[in-house]
Amino acid sequence: MTRNCAFDETRDCQSVGETLDDYDRRELLGCNSNSDDPLLPLDQHAYELGQLLVELGEHHLTQDWSRIGFGLHTVSGIIKSKFVAGRYDESLLYYELERERVDQWGEIIGALITEQTKFREAYNLLEYLTVKHASIRRNVRNRESKHATISRILDEHFTDVRRVSRHYRCVVGNIKIYAKVNPKRYGRLIPLNLATHEAQPTAGDGVRIAAELRNILAHEPLSLTWIDIEPRDALGTRRVTRLATRLVLYAIQMLAAKEAFGEHCIIGNCEDEEDHQFVSVTDLLLRADCGWRRSIEST
Repeated sequence: MTRNCAFDETRDCQSVGETLDDYDRRELLGCNSNSDDPLLPLDQHAYELGQLLVELGEHHLTQDWSRIGFGLHTVSGIIKSKFVAGRYDESLLYYELERERVDQWGEIIGALITEQTKFREAYNLLEYLTVKHASIRRNVRNRESKHATISRILDEHFTDVRRVSRHYRCVVGNIKIYAKVNPKRYGRLIPLNLATHEAQPTAGDGVRIAAELRNILAHEPLSLTWIDIEPRDALGTRRVTRLATRLVLYAIQMLAAKEAFGEHCIIGNCEDEEDHQFVSVTDLLLRADCGWRRSIEST
């Protein structure tokens, strides 16, 4: 039943008969193929990045980053929103098939609400940095939006996007595929510089994509967007939202990595000069999507 729909240009889909749990198991969208450094599931990525920021905020970063870390713990803990379609429709008591259809639709919409809630919380944490963090706030230009400031900072600092993560490019590439499959629904998410198939993302493009989705969610009532769409389209929107949340996590870890440039953690027994090792904080942050603890263990 498993098929990698993100790379199947004929469908934007959940396979027929596939459960939502099965659908989630395919979240990684081919990004882990032939990889010795596999991408963490989304919620674990949020938690691990959050935990790293909490710990680094004590010694190597400011307390603002610890607050972001605790916020990411909240993102990782958002599991399920319940939506009851036809809650007061008494006619569903008499029509079993219709009730099953409505229940299934309610499950799909509930899952979409969960992902949108998770995305909004992560995106709000990202914007929090432009307001509260001094070094980022100083970079804001006159009449420049918050997301424009962040994307510009990332473009200027990470000129070689290969430093960021192979998985980052894979996630952006999957959103581009969704935009190609369904340009009416997802085409506006893609920045102009990524319009061609060959174009590679810059470090700031993930923020630009996430900001466009955030604008859509802010101005289009969810209750009106699902009236005329098929369950398959709702599932595609759910998947794109998860990908966008991942891009927000990348933006946060890149900003923190920039802030920690030149900082090193001491790992091991510090009383034994021959036993302790120095690990780049920047490297740890840029590996947060694959498990920074594993990176420490491998040093």
